Amino acid sequence: MSQTKSDEPTQESDLLVCSGFLVPSQLLLIFTPSPFHDSLACAEAAEKFAIEMERDTKILCDTLCDYHRKLSGAHAKDYSELSTACFRLCRSLETDVHTKDRNVTLIRALTGAGEAYKAIRIYHAAACEPTVVLLDCLRDFSRLFNGFPSVMCLGKCACISSDEADRLATEGKLSRTDATSIRTGSLVITRSVQAECNWIMEQLRAEYLTKFAEYLREQARFHRRIADQLDQAASLFQN
Repeated sequence: MSQTKSDEPTQESDLLVCSGFLVPSQLLLIFTPSPFHDSLACAEAAEKFAIEMERDTKILCDTLCDYHRKLSGAHAKDYSELSTACFRLCRSLETDVHTKDRNVTLIRALTGAGEAYKAIRIYHAAACEPTVVLLDCLRDFSRLFNGFPSVMCLGKCACISSDEADRLATEGKLSRTDATSIRTGSLVITRSVQAECNWIMEQLRAEYLTKFAEYLREQARFHRRIADQLDQAASLFQN
């Protein structure tokens, strides 16, 4: 008599499908904490967490986008106007008919200040890429969290079905075999939901740590270049 192979995993059973992700069942062992939480209260807490993460990720994304827009728009315009104002004052000083020869140092210094502000105006363009990368990352995770409630609903329904099966079995309205079968099916669903959530959070931590570090390093370089330009301009004003 040939031995059956029903205990061998198939490609279909080896992949748990949730919210458009294919989560290998082996990942359950990696990303599912021990002990496993399959209570309705835990599912509801996870749903609340997803809602708050989606909201606060979007707030951060919008705030960063607004700051980026100001740097490339209003602030760049301010630096340009400061540069123009310095150059205008230089031209006025050059019309001094009585002490024009004594204005050389001041004119040179104001010209340097105007050039500094002119240079600062274009620095932001070089700092754009890490900002755009971080914004794309935040938007991606915001969209993921926005779709979480539908995934969490699967987990909640599974918890409710499991609890209801236990209740009916206790009341003698459902056989223990059927209750166990329902409980097992519900456990597969709740484990797959939790595995996906944990997997996404693992990705989030890795992405945020990398993208935020790159963004902040570029911001530091951006502001150092501004400081260097202003220091150089200030040195021209030595009497």
